[in-house]
Amino acid sequence: MLLAMFMFSLSMSISPGPVNLISMNTASKHGFRFSLLFVSGATLGFILLLFVVGVTGGLLSTYIEQYASLLRYPGALYMIYLASLVIRSGEISDQSNSKKQGFMSGAMMQWLNPKAWVACLAGASGFVIGKTDLEFATFLGIYCVVCFISIALWAWAGSLLMVKLQNRTNRQAFNFLIAIMLVLSAVSLLQG
Repeated sequence: MLLAMFMFSLSMSISPGPVNLISMNTASKHGFRFSLLFVSGATLGFILLLFVVGVTGGLLSTYIEQYASLLRYPGALYMIYLASLVIRSGEISDQSNSKKQGFMSGAMMQWLNPKAWVACLAGASGFVIGKTDLEFATFLGIYCVVCFISIALWAWAGSLLMVKLQNRTNRQAFNFLIAIMLVLSAVSLLQG
């Protein structure tokens, strides 16, 4: 059961998504240390969402699934909005003046992230509903560690690119790539 919890958490946390992409972008601009604020917020925001879905999952599963389905359209629009912010951030000559994504941004982003809702619904149905409190707590603990490390790895990758991205052309190309990935995520969400 522990291995299954770990593998589920890893596959959902490490795969590309809006939070991981913004984490990478934040670290590429402001460094790994600063990005850990965003990473921490995103991790705790997700764990709180998973806790709420897990606690209410058995009682409100129909409504939660409907909410998650309704989130598809605003979620896709939110990803497109994030893509526009990323593109525009390449126009700023002084990256230190660009909007920094901190702890609260990371936490709030998870509640608007359709990928997070899907992960919570799937995780709750597989590892929470009908399980003991200890199993639920174990799942939350494993997910918290795996989620933090996964998002931090994306940030670390972004920080490795920091020197290369001091060049305006490279920064614009990188931002364009991140924005395209966010738009493709939005499109796939609308088709799913």
